[in-house]
Amino acid sequence: MSLSIMPDPSGTLQEVEVMKKKNYDGFVLVLACALIFATLCSCAVPAAAKEIVPDGNYPIWINESGDYNLKGNILTGDVTSGEWAVIINAPDVVLDGGEYIIDGRGPEGSGIENGIWVQGRSDAHLNNVTLRNVTISGFYRNIMYTYADGGAIEDCRVMMSSYSGPYLYHSKNIVITGNNITDNFIGLDLYYSDSNTIYNNIFRDNTKGDLMNAGESNTWNVTGRSGPNIIGGPSIGGNYWARYTGATDSDRDGFCDDPYEVYNDDEGVVFYDMLPLFFTIEPPVPPTTEPTTEPTTEPTRTSSGGDGDDWAGFTSARGSIPAGGWANFTFSNGPITRINLLVTSSVSGALIQITPNNLPPDADAPGDGAVFGVYEISLKYVDNPGECWIYFEIPESWLAANGLNPGDIVLKYYDDGEWKDLPTELLRIEGGKVYFRAQASGFPYFAITETKGGAVTPTPVVTYASAEAEAENTTVTETETEVETTGTVEETTTATTAPDAAETTAPQPSPISCLAAAAAFALVVLVMRRD
Repeated sequence: MSLSIMPDPSGTLQEVEVMKKKNYDGFVLVLACALIFATLCSCAVPAAAKEIVPDGNYPIWINESGDYNLKGNILTGDVTSGEWAVIINAPDVVLDGGEYIIDGRGPEGSGIENGIWVQGRSDAHLNNVTLRNVTISGFYRNIMYTYADGGAIEDCRVMMSSYSGPYLYHSKNIVITGNNITDNFIGLDLYYSDSNTIYNNIFRDNTKGDLMNAGESNTWNVTGRSGPNIIGGPSIGGNYWARYTGATDSDRDGFCDDPYEVYNDDEGVVFYDMLPLFFTIEPPVPPTTEPTTEPTTEPTRTSSGGDGDDWAGFTSARGSIPAGGWANFTFSNGPITRINLLVTSSVSGALIQITPNNLPPDADAPGDGAVFGVYEISLKYVDNPGECWIYFEIPESWLAANGLNPGDIVLKYYDDGEWKDLPTELLRIEGGKVYFRAQASGFPYFAITETKGGAVTPTPVVTYASAEAEAENTTVTETETEVETTGTVEETTTATTAPDAAETTAPQPSPISCLAAAAAFALVVLVMRRD
């Protein structure tokens, strides 16, 4: 017997099939939308920066792409030996120093030899590595990029290297900006490194010169634009060159009137900075309560590289200091030459940064007499500091120009809305300069100025000689060694194989998730077209 299925005149079976199809398609549509939403969320949220907490084991390896934040001082002076403090051998890395100290000074025969190495190779260039807000000092090479392409060195303080500050070796397209490159044997070395951009940096007191191996086709200034720049001037363009003496800024745009010819002993003039920064301190003007039509005196505009108060900010760092120890911070070519600080509790490192012409907005002028300079002195990583002695010097010519005697000078401290005289002692007059010291009672704002009562000579808690002796006990002697540049980096920078990066890997969004999102989107489109 055969079974026949007759047509359903009511269409019930067809409606059932259509409803099943719609339910199935709706389920697929909801699933696809959920997949897209979850995937987009995972792609849109940036990976958290990985924290680097120094534990005394060096080098610190960064083997994976991502953002890294330093969370402690790297003080290698007590390490027996080693090649590098930090090695980066992954592309697309940003290392933020977080204003911590990376310091390589220690007793002779100890310490890590070099600072940070961006370790590309001739057959595998390393792309887009950025060092930001790093304070590094006291190494043979503070920073070295080898075979790198792209990235930046920005807002760093690179100081007191026995060879070079930043050293670029066969590297290109690096932006070097916002850095204080100070007190190195060589400021910047660009060995076979081309197409880099160097602007808005401070170059000061680099013994052999600010530049070695100039490279080809590097850019030393950007198109002028509104600032402020690294020395507090109104415009951003080129760099500040402390060696550029006798410069003028007749149109007051913040740039020197003439380009700066940068040269070194080996190569002569090698490039021109077309928009070198002009530095000047304009003394504060006492506020007036009534308008006046009397002509006002133009503030003195000093030479960009001269003496007196023409001085860009400077940073000095020190390593481990025991409780009850004195730390001696030295500064070059400025009126404040040294700060001796007693540390009441042991610290793993300390940093002092001096910024000229920087006062709180509500501060009045420091008296109605002559003002040599105003300064912000920032102390970091030291809680509850003890005694503090600030040493400074003034040209006799400035005193004579203002009709002052050496006894008319005092260091003032801004406290609780008013300027207060600090105990200030005249030390000596020598070589056309007058030398003082003052005992400070706090931080951060100071002014060197005229005082009506004459400089105060206190009976210090410690004598001048004992303070000097205490400071020497905690000061590492820095030697300047003439180095021969052979043009071969392999002799001192043998490539090193990195260990596993399990503990320094920053999680990254997977590209597979983005492919999944695309597939889900295509599925939605297909379902909609079927409808």
